[in-house]
Amino acid sequence: MTLFGLSTRILLLNITWAVLIGLAWTNGIIDKILAVDDFYFCRALFVLFVIGCIASQRAAHNLASQTSNLPWSISTPKYIATTIVTLSLLGTMVGFYVALSDISADTFSNTTLLFTQMGETLHGIAMALVKSMVGTAFAVPLGLNYRVLQGGVIRRLASV
Repeated sequence: MTLFGLSTRILLLNITWAVLIGLAWTNGIIDKILAVDDFYFCRALFVLFVIGCIASQRAAHNLASQTSNLPWSISTPKYIATTIVTLSLLGTMVGFYVALSDISADTFSNTTLLFTQMGETLHGIAMALVKSMVGTAFAVPLGLNYRVLQGGVIRRLASV
């Protein structure tokens, strides 16, 4: 495999991620995610994901042109994927906090209040679960990009 092939593989992976996001959008999944994204965590994760895809493509190009600092170049997508996971866990904790913050002992003694607050509780739980899902959905592809880049570095070092 040539290093030009590495750039092409990363480009095809990034196009695949874009197509999958487009399919999710056309099937209404993105709208459902944005409906419970009160604190804009999912939007921030998406921006980081796009930056990670761009960093992956740039690292592949740098490897092909042999003008890169190898460890820094390929580690950027990995660091961004780790940041996405961390932020999604933070979003999950915020979601569960929102879900559980309004529940008190009085809530269980008053059935009217219980049913009134149930909607907010379920919304908070949905927020929590969506943050975990989106974080995983964005971190896994960047991890795969990193693995492909890592293989390119190994091949480049073996050819020297």
